[in-house]
Amino acid sequence: MVGSGTPPAGWTAVGATVTRVTTTPRVSSHSMSIVTGNGVAAEGAYFEADGIPPGNYGLSIYLRRDGGGTAYVRASSDGGSTFTNGNVVTMADNWNGRSTVIHKVLPTETSIRLYVVTNTQQNITYFADSAQIEPSW
Repeated sequence: MVGSGTPPAGWTAVGATVTRVTTTPRVSSHSMSIVTGNGVAAEGAYFEADGIPPGNYGLSIYLRRDGGGTAYVRASSDGGSTFTNGNVVTMADNWNGRSTVIHKVLPTETSIRLYVVTNTQQNITYFADSAQIEPSW
């Protein structure tokens, strides 16, 4: 899920500092650390997949944070103008928190964005791993 670089390859930061870290991976050797700017809600990052056909897609990501905090996955297929929101996860010191959402890509759209963001304004550092975008049957 997490390529090299800052932010990690393929990811775009949104009101946050996003880095690749080795301290708390869910699987393999890296996860993504997200340090919020504490300015507004929806601070995190997004990954955009291009060249996809219309239809329904399932998006998900695992979330972790020592000491609480809340975040969720969102989807957009119109460049971030409108969103479908997933379930809000209250994070814990484990990888049990997973946010999921089903989003419809319209015939006039050719990409989808998976956002992982805070649902309220928060001054936190949280981790994300194992992001998925797949057709929803």
